[in-house]
Amino acid sequence: MEFLTRRKPGAKRRNIQQQLAHATASNVMYPLPINMYNEHPTEDIKLDEFKELALKRRSLLKEIEYINGKYQKWGEDWKKRIREISKSYKLHVDRIDDDSQGIRRRDYISHFLLRLAYAQNQQLRKWMVSQETELFRLGGTVCLLVCLFVYLFVYLLTRLLTRLFTCLFTTQVAVGHPSEIEEIFDSISYSKGASIIRMLHDFIGDDAFKRGLHSYLTKYSLRNTQTEDLWRSLEEASGKPINKIMSTFTLQMGFPVVKVSSKMDGNTRVLTVKQSKFNADGSPPDPTFQWIVPVTIGTATNPNKHSFLLDTPEQEVRLEGVSSDECLSLNPGYRGFYRVQYSAEMLNHILTQVKKLELTPSDRLGLHNDLYAQAKAGIIPTTYLLETIQSMTHETLYTVWRSLAGSVAAVNNLMSHTPHHDSYKKFGRDVFRGVASKIGWEKREGEDPLDTMLRPIVIGCMTLHEDEEYLAVAKQKFWDHIKGTNTLSADLRGTVYASQLKRGGAEVLEALLKRMKETDLQEEQVRIIYSLGSVTEPELIQRVLELSMSADIRSQDMDTCVAGCLGTAKGKELAWEFVKQNWQAINDKFKGGFLLVGLVECTTNGFFDEDKIKDINEFFSSHPCPSVERTIRQSCERIKLQSDWLRRDGDDIGSWTRNRK
Repeated sequence: MEFLTRRKPGAKRRNIQQQLAHATASNVMYPLPINMYNEHPTEDIKLDEFKELALKRRSLLKEIEYINGKYQKWGEDWKKRIREISKSYKLHVDRIDDDSQGIRRRDYISHFLLRLAYAQNQQLRKWMVSQETELFRLGGTVCLLVCLFVYLFVYLLTRLLTRLFTCLFTTQVAVGHPSEIEEIFDSISYSKGASIIRMLHDFIGDDAFKRGLHSYLTKYSLRNTQTEDLWRSLEEASGKPINKIMSTFTLQMGFPVVKVSSKMDGNTRVLTVKQSKFNADGSPPDPTFQWIVPVTIGTATNPNKHSFLLDTPEQEVRLEGVSSDECLSLNPGYRGFYRVQYSAEMLNHILTQVKKLELTPSDRLGLHNDLYAQAKAGIIPTTYLLETIQSMTHETLYTVWRSLAGSVAAVNNLMSHTPHHDSYKKFGRDVFRGVASKIGWEKREGEDPLDTMLRPIVIGCMTLHEDEEYLAVAKQKFWDHIKGTNTLSADLRGTVYASQLKRGGAEVLEALLKRMKETDLQEEQVRIIYSLGSVTEPELIQRVLELSMSADIRSQDMDTCVAGCLGTAKGKELAWEFVKQNWQAINDKFKGGFLLVGLVECTTNGFFDEDKIKDINEFFSSHPCPSVERTIRQSCERIKLQSDWLRRDGDDIGSWTRNRK
């Protein structure tokens, strides 16, 4: 990774180990320019300093956000402004003395103060994490391994199973043009890297992983490395064939699906376990793809009953003393990077546990996500997925509900292109009515923070599926908020704004545009900007799209404004036409950066008609743009998958939702 402050050729590099040794001997609290915020500060500070540090930190993050949105990253103007704020806020302090300790202390404490005083809801927390990440990148070199490991524990459970494409990246990607670099570092690459590292950590154990990682970081400190160097260090620490296993995941695309069936042989439970490449389009797997998969089998009483390496296309596993009535599950905890396809008999046993909440939360989450992916791929009927969701309405945990909400919304998007949409919306209301009634509109004293995060999700699902009771309450709360008679919780504003724009038309749009201009809170502006596209009238959608290119919307918020218009079939059509008609101005505005990639991705991948693939390819053939070539290929594949899904399951879903019990 390259940074602005580069040393002159021949300049002596500071030895980090010497810094740490000196810091230890001198009892220095902040030995390095970059400090990990893993412990809360414990000292006493005055109220005036509290206010000063928090406001200065917020000002710094706002400046970073502004610069990243206004200027092309790594362009000359961007570098100039970054140097200015780096000097002003003293971001680079490469020495250990009293002055540097004061600077590092203020950096450390101000982070926690702002988090305490400012990040009071999910959107503000998300904004702060995003800007703090940008700040961290400006402060020094970050090891890719550490980035992946941090990402792993924060996002894995909710992001692990979103990589559905046949064209999934290897974790080592060839770059054909410099403009592709921004495009390569996407959620697929990061999430796959994080997922296989977590699988590896679980496979070799915590102690061996720590020893191997310590050996790797020590041996290659201040040196360039290759992927194999990490595998070699972990292999030496664990005594297991790490390089052989991990090469099957890092050097070939995609991941495996492990199919399992069960039978009894006397008192022995015999499992037949097969592996093949998971193809999101449901096409026959290529037999040349094969992985060495660390597989764990668990029971209700022993989540780690048996572990083995699946290194052939098919293996038989014998479990002594396990009866036919005992429920078995593969990949307990869902730490392995593979999908599981159960036989019908085994799945029925597992669903019995799901209904009673006897399966662990991570296993409930993983099971649902596996079924969702298999339904999209056509491996199982989507009605199997819906039956599973219907059996999970007694779920209690935020993480699982968030995943359920995502799949229910995805199928809702699918069904919006069919005449069966009304019956599906009733299904959606029935799924979320119980938890929405339990959570309610208002925050309770002593409420679990996860319930606070769950509230906008379940209320959003009720309004998305047009529950009249919730829409009426949302309308009342919206106008009370606009008139200032009763302030609406920040967590619910986006949901309420969107629901009212769908029904209130021009009147609601004008009220929110006025509020957007009057508020000085950037997070409220972004919330409104994203909601604006929820209008349904074509002329209002077009007005919002034109607004996205105006001086009223910052450059970095343009894709947010356009993305808000994609909730309806008409909105998708108008947004794509808008991008085509304004392509030259948009391309000149973003100059191939990540904002352009995001805009192209969101306006091309939401269609369910294969004719759009030809339209998109023809447009970019006559308007070549290297930075979005990979994105276009992914979007076209997604359209093909969605079109197949609609054609394959649309009518069956409609029949099931009308006749369900």
